Amino acid sequence: MKKVSLILIFILISQFAKAQDANAVIFSENGEKFTVYINGVIQNLKPESSVKIKNMQVSQCKMKIIFEDVRLGETGFNLFLESDMERTFALSKNSKGKYVMRFINAVAVTNETKLAVDQQMQNQDHAKGTKLVNKDTLDVETNPNVNVFQSNTNVAERPVYLPGYTGPIGCERPVSEQLFLETKNNVATKSFEETKLTTAKQLLINQCLLTSQVKDLVKLFTCEETKLEFAKYAYTHVYDIANYYKITDVFTFESSVEELNAYINSQR
Repeated sequence: MKKVSLILIFILISQFAKAQDANAVIFSENGEKFTVYINGVIQNLKPESSVKIKNMQVSQCKMKIIFEDVRLGETGFNLFLESDMERTFALSKNSKGKYVMRFINAVAVTNETKLAVDQQMQNQDHAKGTKLVNKDTLDVETNPNVNVFQSNTNVAERPVYLPGYTGPIGCERPVSEQLFLETKNNVATKSFEETKLTTAKQLLINQCLLTSQVKDLVKLFTCEETKLEFAKYAYTHVYDIANYYKITDVFTFESSVEELNAYINSQR
């Protein structure tokens, strides 16, 4: 009886681990070649411009990108994944010349697709031509530009996203409501507009906000110019970027709305 119980536990654990599999595709928009490290573990042995990491039993990890061109240096991100999903990210420079990682899309990874990818990897020894899932039809198709690597790392539980939101995202993990409220109250207590702006910006260092949270912070400013400056600054730190148009109703002047829209278009 004890032996049977142990077998059942082993089966359950195995099934759970399998259910947590996640894939990630990272590519550079301008073709820069790079090496990926996940939680300090190297994922591709030679620099590539597009890398796919498969079968990660993860949802959150630390990712470091080291570019082949030493002049580009290296950069780091928090990588968030989803069970039985393949998420695609693009590396590109923002208006300040800093590398950022943009979420592109997420597609379901079916069992058939997993088997196809595994077979392709065995036949081609991690070479180009790996099978991927088409996001619309879930058919298996050949993508010759993605290099596939088996993940060597495990990570923790998936973060909570904005309920009901299905649009594109600008950053990966909205800040906790507790930290946001603490910062909002801190900003509100400041007497000077410039101090308020500095305090609000500090929240966005390595953080991600919801559009509604940005809007609440913008309302704390008195000057139209300060509102606009913070709204611009916060755009690249917002999770639900498709909702960002809702920010515009906090402005008094139409010129501010036009300037914010022009800035947003320049970031796309």
